[in-house]
Amino acid sequence: MHAFADNKGRQWSLVIDVPAIRDVRKALGVNLCDVVAGGELARRLSTDMVLLVDVLYVLCMDQAVKANVSDQEFGRALVGDSIDAAETAMVEELISFSPRRRRAVLTPLLSALKTMGPEQVNTLIENLTRLSVNGSTSSAGNAPGSAESTPSA
Repeated sequence: MHAFADNKGRQWSLVIDVPAIRDVRKALGVNLCDVVAGGELARRLSTDMVLLVDVLYVLCMDQAVKANVSDQEFGRALVGDSIDAAETAMVEELISFSPRRRRAVLTPLLSALKTMGPEQVNTLIENLTRLSVNGSTSSAGNAPGSAESTPSA
């Protein structure tokens, strides 16, 4: 489990497992397994902060309901450094969830989030996506080339 704090000092714990991936898929129509496969969703999440916060809210929804925090309040409390911390926690949790062969795609993304600017992160995501789509992820242990080959959760 990975955690982050919002700008109001509230702690949020992330757990990404099959039920959580289903919840995100059902609520938002996005498949977090696409990030694991080096797909387009990684780029969308790194550039679309609204989508990122929506995904984070779904992942934290049970906690938010217990704390009586609406999706609006949740979103207002995630700006600046707290959104960086939340994004990093989500990628770390995706790495923990992922099989070893898929971690090779996510580990460079995590390093990029911690050290690079947005343009560099997007370039890395494009390169990882290209490698994944072309099936050239030999360092990833013959990972499937796309999210389509990832079993449905």
